[in-house]
Amino acid sequence: MRKMALAVAVLAGGASFVTAGCGSSEGGRSVSVAASATSGAPAQEPSATVAPTATAASSPTPRKPAKSPGRSPAPRRTTSAATGSAPPWCMLADLRFSLSLGSGGGVGIPGSLLMTNTSVRRCALSGYLLLTWRDANGAVIAVSVNKRPDPQTPHTVAIAAGGRGIVGLGWQRYKSEPPPVLCTPVPKTLEVRLPPTVQNPHPENGPAKRISWFTGDSAGMCGPKVDMLPVDVVS
Repeated sequence: MRKMALAVAVLAGGASFVTAGCGSSEGGRSVSVAASATSGAPAQEPSATVAPTATAASSPTPRKPAKSPGRSPAPRRTTSAATGSAPPWCMLADLRFSLSLGSGGGVGIPGSLLMTNTSVRRCALSGYLLLTWRDANGAVIAVSVNKRPDPQTPHTVAIAAGGRGIVGLGWQRYKSEPPPVLCTPVPKTLEVRLPPTVQNPHPENGPAKRISWFTGDSAGMCGPKVDMLPVDVVS
């Protein structure tokens, strides 16, 4: 069960970050980066606040968010939608996407892909999003995505109307340090498609929502490769 304050720890080097609009006193500062999704050109939306982290020694691996006290749990666990006991599957048009970046001075960096249910109904997602990175010329960047299992995340999660889902990400931004050598390639945009369902078994052949990728020192990817967790919810 997630709380509204969501902390994600990074395995490598013990780094951590906070997403979903929650500030932290750790390190005495905060950083925020976000990008809003549209069906075409990238657009911006209000950023999610993240807290400084410790130095990571290698490409970060997102971990299970920690619980925060003082919040009532929101129901979200469901069984397979094919049985009729779960809400209808989320449609791409139901969701607005944004990115949140962790902070730290290490080689690796954690981030999150957030999705807000803008529809008037609860909807379900299961498994892993389909992500495609593109460069400044619009060409596809062949990124190796390492889908990391999370035994604490239910197979299917339900996102309430107005609620948010989250996908943890982690990648290596520097080849070495010190001094830091930035990695390439540097994506410009990220295309998001929903996981396959019985109704839509091949979402990779359909439309996507495109958002701006990160900028600055954290934009580049060594490899290029990214660690990704399954869809979960911010509650």
